Amino acid sequence: MKNYILITYCLLFTGYFYAQDAIYTSDNKKIEGKVLEVGLSEIKYKLATNPEGPTYVIRKSDLVLITYQNGTHQNFSPQDKASAPAKFDSITVNYCKNFIGVDIAEFAVTSVGMIYERTMGKKGMFALRLSFSVGLNKNTYSGISYARGKIFNTGIDFKYFPTGQGRLRYYAAPYLEWGMFRYRDYYGWDYYPQITYSDGQHYAGGIKNGFLFQPTTHFCIGADLGFGIKKDETSRIGESVQSHFKANVLIGYRF
Repeated sequence: MKNYILITYCLLFTGYFYAQDAIYTSDNKKIEGKVLEVGLSEIKYKLATNPEGPTYVIRKSDLVLITYQNGTHQNFSPQDKASAPAKFDSITVNYCKNFIGVDIAEFAVTSVGMIYERTMGKKGMFALRLSFSVGLNKNTYSGISYARGKIFNTGIDFKYFPTGQGRLRYYAAPYLEWGMFRYRDYYGWDYYPQITYSDGQHYAGGIKNGFLFQPTTHFCIGADLGFGIKKDETSRIGESVQSHFKANVLIGYRF
């Protein structure tokens, strides 16, 4: 019985010691470990990756927030307001790397679009977006983004966030896309035009500029405009190259 109590105590103690706290610094860094002592001017902690290793010390003036493993948190106000850092944005360090959403701008060209995005790199400065859309009425003429009816379309964006992740961030993104479309052609006399449809494809590429807004950790809204060139290829009309305009308005979930 005594051995059972001793083992249980050791397990509880060990679980408590290795529990992770999160330490947020004023330069937007997150340190995962175990806080050992909170003193008058500094705190002592061990790293979660090396719980048996050395004890580290950091000044309280360099901290913004500590969230403890039990759910409580402790804020740290800068003593010198003149040198106080900007308001801390937890999403700059505690952001979700995956995003899935709907492109509501596709409804303007009578289609439905979905996207998946993966955030990468230090501070989330890069992201890869994959998109796919399907036309709802391929014989409908649209002069907004596509001059003919869409069958389906797919694309890839390489996004760059100069200031990393946060509540509101600007990004630039080179993009490439490919799609199949129903092209409309006129022929015949002026007073008796004939209309035919033929399937074809187009290739497009350019640069997007946009903004990402994250009011919460998981809810996300994005909007961007892209300008470039595209090449249409059809069996009846032949090939044509012209300017290309692309708009995205995204609503989705980050996880």
